Amino acid sequence: MFVLVERQEGLPGRGLFVRSFADLGTAMILASMDSVAEATFVIDGTDHWLQTLLGDPDWLLRGLAKGRARPGRDDLAGLLQCGVDGFRRIVDEARKTWTCARPEYFFDADRFESAHLVLDTAWDVFQEETHRLDPSFHPKVRWLLAQILSRGAPRLVGFSLPGAPDPVTAAVIRELHRRRIPTVGGGWPTLGLDVPGLEHLKTSWGLDWVASGPGELVLSSLYELVRRGRPPNVENLVGEGIDEPHLVALRELPEWSPKFYGSGGPFFAPAGTVPLSSNAGCYWKRCAFCPQAYNVHPYIERRVEFVVRQVEQAVEQADVRHFFFVDECLSPTFAKAFSRAVVGRHLGELHFASMVRPETAFGSDLLQDMARAGFDLLLWGVESMDQDVLRRMRKGTSPAGIRRVLEVSWQAGISNYLFLMTGFPGQTMEQTRQTLAFVRSHRQWVDGVQLSRFVAYAGSEVGRSPALFGVQLGGPSDRELASLDVSGGVAPRAEQDAVYEDFRRHYQNYVSGRYPSFPHDRHSSRGLLALLYRRLGAATWSGGGRMS
Repeated sequence: MFVLVERQEGLPGRGLFVRSFADLGTAMILASMDSVAEATFVIDGTDHWLQTLLGDPDWLLRGLAKGRARPGRDDLAGLLQCGVDGFRRIVDEARKTWTCARPEYFFDADRFESAHLVLDTAWDVFQEETHRLDPSFHPKVRWLLAQILSRGAPRLVGFSLPGAPDPVTAAVIRELHRRRIPTVGGGWPTLGLDVPGLEHLKTSWGLDWVASGPGELVLSSLYELVRRGRPPNVENLVGEGIDEPHLVALRELPEWSPKFYGSGGPFFAPAGTVPLSSNAGCYWKRCAFCPQAYNVHPYIERRVEFVVRQVEQAVEQADVRHFFFVDECLSPTFAKAFSRAVVGRHLGELHFASMVRPETAFGSDLLQDMARAGFDLLLWGVESMDQDVLRRMRKGTSPAGIRRVLEVSWQAGISNYLFLMTGFPGQTMEQTRQTLAFVRSHRQWVDGVQLSRFVAYAGSEVGRSPALFGVQLGGPSDRELASLDVSGGVAPRAEQDAVYEDFRRHYQNYVSGRYPSFPHDRHSSRGLLALLYRRLGAATWSGGGRMS
């Protein structure tokens, strides 16, 4: 979520400095709005909601006592049996763990399991209250509105929309609309939508506008619309004052440069981290399970020199050493040019992570260049080691090529993290087991792995043409807002669950054990970041899920 307010003397826009994954679109909007003499403030929903949910043990205890958490969870009974003071200590420990009050907490699997239990419980209570009460009058919703309005009525409020309907976000939007404060939304749910789809999304949320494509290409124009009160047509935007909405192919991304100062509110991670972006979109754009296939905006790559300059800024202004490329995937050509440019700057020890496609263009020479530049972690979209499954997915990769890429990456000293998928239409459980068997037998190459169940997104090829894949789709009527239920042509859910639970129980059999590594579950961001911070945790890591 981001908030734009008029610039005031001595009130600069907030710079970008994060200790976790950041909403990169928001970060770019922060910089792009500088050009129109506006101060931009970010209300980080994750951080604020986390602190709020864990900040009131008595509220949480009352909610538990009233049975407002999901029924049938025996693990919650223990929280009620420890007494009021004991419960408060548990919540306090959970808060310390989530905020990494001591960095080593980040690598302690048992502490995180306990913290997740408390957080899930708090979220259960909160969600139940929003259904029983009018969300507009829920104290947490009122708190969030107070944050938005704390500097006066903003000129524009924007939302990075969640993938599924959220009563809290909807309640905030309704209240802002009542106060006649303009609102705009964008993000993942807009991928693959045409103008009517965007209009429906706007109406569903009660927003004034919905933007498609990279936000920094739309927001400056929208600001002019709000400031002047005249209705120009803004490309890739639908809503109030837009007479002839249309989506166009974007030609280039504006340069944006984050400012670094202080650490702000740390959460989820033991060290300062800066998100980087090398591109907008996806250069492959063909995977059948991904909405990028129907993204009307073309793939655009940033200039290497510009991204390198961002790294220099982070090092010189804030001594930040950890970076995460948040792109769909890093192209081999960009990776080569970027790595050689960074090495030439002599910036000292750096640590980079990025998602990549396991294609043979990532050869030995390129991966060695990347390792010298500081790439500690590459997250490979493997999905399957079965050629037929890869063909149906439109992955454009092969088992032999994947095997070679993982081996040479390991030889270069880079941690490999694998994304695997089960339940894709036509994929048998035997094919999933064979993929897992490959990972288990080559665990020396693998420091982390995530097994995910397939879901059909409305904007994907499966979502648009399910009959081609032999499946039927159900789920919510507002298909733009959520993934869809799949039946027919997919492995039974019970069989998928059995394989997944077996994988989770024996997770350490699929990884090398050299560095902290955790199964996906609810720890996905921590599991990824743990390997980016592997040098911080390796000294005390015992390899069994606990600190030694």
